[in-house]
Amino acid sequence: MRVKTWTLGTVVGLVGLLGGRGDARAADYYTGWISEEAPNNYTYCSGWDEGFNGFSTTGQFSDNLRFICSHYPTGMYGDSTTDRFTEWFSEEDQGGIIQQEGQGFGSSHLLNERYCNSHIPNTIDSFGPAVVAGWACSGQYCDNQSLECVVPKHSSNGSWGSFTSCFWTTTYSEETGNGFWYSGGRFITGVRCTGRYCDNMQFYICIVS
Repeated sequence: MRVKTWTLGTVVGLVGLLGGRGDARAADYYTGWISEEAPNNYTYCSGWDEGFNGFSTTGQFSDNLRFICSHYPTGMYGDSTTDRFTEWFSEEDQGGIIQQEGQGFGSSHLLNERYCNSHIPNTIDSFGPAVVAGWACSGQYCDNQSLECVVPKHSSNGSWGSFTSCFWTTTYSEETGNGFWYSGGRFITGVRCTGRYCDNMQFYICIVS
């Protein structure tokens, strides 16, 4: 059993509940609920061959979050060596300011959004797309978000997966549509939030193949 070495506060309780990465499950499933209160402020898919393709929220200001994990298409796996977390972000970062970090997927973004990407080997500052496979939050009402990102690759030759037909979803919060689930090889690759305490969320969805 592989136990995560990264922690946010104390995550022992939740890791114990979900198991370590590598415990692949046969079908899509929900993670446990998370909120800012440790130890339940971090969750992730239990298998390296899985990523987030769904979401739901409850509680005032979308305080409680959970996600649906789904297997990548046959013949693909998540490269554990690419596992990383984005910087924290929240709705206070609005204002139309663009942050540029290198070049490629997700390197240009508003301050209240983040895309999952990973450094492309043998380049200086080029990035390619990755899938959200874990999530952490902190601050009152789960105000601050950080995405855990993993690159899906092809088992046959180790090449990166293709990301196509990408789009932003409608906005979700506990007052409106409070969740979604996508099939057909679609996965979450980015997130944007607005409203008090990061209450309203949009998700960047791509087909991975």
